[in-house]
Amino acid sequence: MKVLKAAHTSNASVLQKNVCTGLDRDFFSTPTFKSGTSKAPTAVVHKVSERPAALTKMLEEEKKRATFNSGIDKKYPRSNTISTQLPQVKPEDGKAAGYYTAGRYQWGRAHIVGNILKAADVLKKEGITMGVADINQRGGDEAVEVDTPGYRNRDEGRKATFMALNSSGNPVNCSFKDTTCYDQDKTFRMMTALIDADPDNIKTLEVNDGELRSRLSDYLVKYHNYKRISANWIIRRNHEFKNAINIEWRE
Repeated sequence: MKVLKAAHTSNASVLQKNVCTGLDRDFFSTPTFKSGTSKAPTAVVHKVSERPAALTKMLEEEKKRATFNSGIDKKYPRSNTISTQLPQVKPEDGKAAGYYTAGRYQWGRAHIVGNILKAADVLKKEGITMGVADINQRGGDEAVEVDTPGYRNRDEGRKATFMALNSSGNPVNCSFKDTTCYDQDKTFRMMTALIDADPDNIKTLEVNDGELRSRLSDYLVKYHNYKRISANWIIRRNHEFKNAINIEWRE
């Protein structure tokens, strides 16, 4: 038994070492024993080409959840004033920035603007450009509510509107039912980047694609430990815009 235990420990160490080398690695199945023998367990190594499709997809999803630029958080610290403007970017410069400004009211709390910039910094590396519509009317240096013309509940600098995306990762204004224009996968990727930028601070996600709402609920549960009931409460229909997406942060 002592020999077996020592051998098992050795194999476990090798297994752990290989598992921790990164996402682009061979994966290991559970070690197997031969019945009636004291032979040490062996890990079965599979070539990358033999990975199950589900595992490959999971690894790709993990790769996309990139580390955000920490410098953005330092530049855009948490604030309760509506005194920070999203840097204005023209559509022709959107690819380089990861977004362009498509709205009239582009002011918000500093960290809300930072969340958008963190997501854009990741998405531009994937060839995705966000279309950022309205955020909030400009406030001042004091923590006061500022009504945004044309909106009923856009006065705290915590809510932003985004355009849906097409298959090329570019913003579009079309029905979620029009698959020749709207691409669910690209839009989902944009929204997950915005979620990942500040996952514990999400108040509502509003979108009129029911299947996309289900995928976002699954994402919150799987990657950010939300309870299913909480995720489903956060994700709802968008009664403000038929063909756009709203995200509101708690603070």
